[in-house]
Amino acid sequence: MAALRHGRHYRVVDVKFSTLHLLKDGGLGANDVDVMAQAWIYNEALGRLQGFTPPAAYVAGRAWRQGAARGDRCWERLARVPSDAYVRSRDEDLASIVARACAWIRRLRTEGAEWRVLPIPSVPELWPNMKANSDFPWHTAKAEIAVKLADLTILPRVNAELRAAAHATGVTRWDDTRTSAVLFGLDGEHARTLDAVIAVNRDGGEAVRPGRVTADEERWRVPPAAEAFVDFEFVHDLDDDFRSFPQKGGQSLIFQIGCGTYRERQWSFQQFTVDDLGVDAEGRMIDEWLAHLAVLATAAGLASASDVRLVHWSLAEESNFERAYESARSRHPDREWPPLQWYDLLGRVFRAEPVVVKGAFSFGLKAIARALHAHGFIATEWADGLADGAGAMAGAWSAAAESRARGRSLRESPVMREIAAYNEVDCRVMAEILDHLRRAH
Repeated sequence: MAALRHGRHYRVVDVKFSTLHLLKDGGLGANDVDVMAQAWIYNEALGRLQGFTPPAAYVAGRAWRQGAARGDRCWERLARVPSDAYVRSRDEDLASIVARACAWIRRLRTEGAEWRVLPIPSVPELWPNMKANSDFPWHTAKAEIAVKLADLTILPRVNAELRAAAHATGVTRWDDTRTSAVLFGLDGEHARTLDAVIAVNRDGGEAVRPGRVTADEERWRVPPAAEAFVDFEFVHDLDDDFRSFPQKGGQSLIFQIGCGTYRERQWSFQQFTVDDLGVDAEGRMIDEWLAHLAVLATAAGLASASDVRLVHWSLAEESNFERAYESARSRHPDREWPPLQWYDLLGRVFRAEPVVVKGAFSFGLKAIARALHAHGFIATEWADGLADGAGAMAGAWSAAAESRARGRSLRESPVMREIAAYNEVDCRVMAEILDHLRRAH
């Protein structure tokens, strides 16, 4: 090539719509082996085309993090993928990892038509991994297979590696009497939780355990003067139109707040929705919600919105709701929004005890609520429609685009009405779950 004759050559820069998590040496870690492998393959292909294989390929992201440092311009720091990269977590060089992946694809193409997943997978790779969530559009099919196989990765804390170790001992199903935390080498709180989930689903007896829940009992057993059940719907900054490129665009914000009360088994609900996906609209919505909390506080003889207990359900160790509210406060420094009294029903009660329900293998709100509903302990259930918060987020982006085109408020969108119904059910099932614990456990 002419460039090579003049001492120049091409190099690969693979652009990813994600934040790069860089190591001290500027490389990518074990969680990004797939990204590294892709860049490595591109580099090898480029080498064949130009007659020279560069010593490294590069990856650019929307933003980057490296230790305490971070940036939001894609060209500030690139991840380097050396042609001789070694992946310490796998004790293997990247070239060997790619070679094995290619061999797997070739094997799948030549032999896969003869493979069977039921009644027992004919090859180890067909065992579904319920801890791998990048499975669209096959998640439902995968979950159905996992249920039929009683696959071990249905259980909390059990990943593909722990499953492989269990398979080596001859245990392939969670309902095998030998399945326990000891089998997986778990101890402490994780062991206690796993054994409780296995026991309630495998053995006879009560559908909700324990019979008496004591975790943080002094806080939740008796309803406070003012208590609300809250759910936020968020959008992240992924709806980027690239007008600010190379700087990361998009806007994270709260676009809907559901807030319900449950007294004497009577449900009352208020919902607050933005007019558009803008920071100003978010501010107006949160103002309205806080004013509503102030009304609830006054009616209960309390001083302010800060005195209302806000019950939520957050799978993250640091509450998504507390973090989202604090982020919103930072986006609106001109407003004097008060600190709020958050109460995580999942973390402080269900996980802390743990409270387990027959039919639920995780502590997601849908898993717990649907199992309780199946046993007749709560009345509310989700209708067909949105699957989760990610579906609500995508729906909000779609509704916002349609509303802009029609010149109307986002609140008037049919999609937003569907999201609103989903949001209310999230709030109401939390209320019914806590009410059931107060009455029966």
